[in-house]
Amino acid sequence: MTFYSELREQDDRDKNVFPFFRYELYGNPGVLVPVHWHDEIEIIYPVHRGRLLIDGYDVEFDRGDILFVESQRLHGTFLKYGGLVYHILIDRAVEDICRGVFSLPVIIHAAPDRYTDIMDKLVSYISPVESMVERFDILRDLYTLFSYVASDGYYEETLANKKNDNQKMYVLKCMEYISDNITEDISIDIIADGIGISRTYLMKLFKMYTGGTIGRYIMNTRLDEAKKDLEKGEIVSEIAYRYDFADTAHFCNRFKERFGCSPGSLRKMNEKKI
Repeated sequence: MTFYSELREQDDRDKNVFPFFRYELYGNPGVLVPVHWHDEIEIIYPVHRGRLLIDGYDVEFDRGDILFVESQRLHGTFLKYGGLVYHILIDRAVEDICRGVFSLPVIIHAAPDRYTDIMDKLVSYISPVESMVERFDILRDLYTLFSYVASDGYYEETLANKKNDNQKMYVLKCMEYISDNITEDISIDIIADGIGISRTYLMKLFKMYTGGTIGRYIMNTRLDEAKKDLEKGEIVSEIAYRYDFADTAHFCNRFKERFGCSPGSLRKMNEKKI
């Protein structure tokens, strides 16, 4: 299983230059940019057809569309027939000025001319931008674009989803903590405190988004990891101790409930294969 922290983009962007990075990406049909996340806001301006995968949802795009990816959202881009897509990354501080007022939409289909006129100018800049005049021109164009989004009401569809994005992030962080500490005595109170929400709220969100409880998820994750260790031929009692089961009998009962066979029988089956 791949976890959120592992998908952070490994970039070489210089943090000491003007925070505007423009990428002109060509590709064949299929993956153009694999799923990842970063702290910057991203504006995607396609020349050819494709789709944006964002937080597990597909968003189809075509020439003339404008897409926005807010800070720290999981996303990737894919081309239908191959072609060109512009990606612009800007410092999240630009968005922070608007925070609490509106949220950027995921996509504006067939954007009006005044939008595409701005985007045509933005993708014409070559980064790093060293000219002070060009830097102010870029800021002017970005805020003009955002003012159009606000005045034309494109943001309204995303306001209701903003809370959901935060909720999903809490659940992902909870899962990540469990994975990183699966051999430890895991406390839901400590997880909730680390995320910055209450225990009750975390348990409610986890149930809402996964259909199960945190306790059940911890147990299943322990058992899944224990099964991998058994398949390597490790000793049952040592595995039970490693994954914090009360005793070997408790581990064996739980294991059989999940997999339909005892740990010992699974271990013997793998020994015969070897």
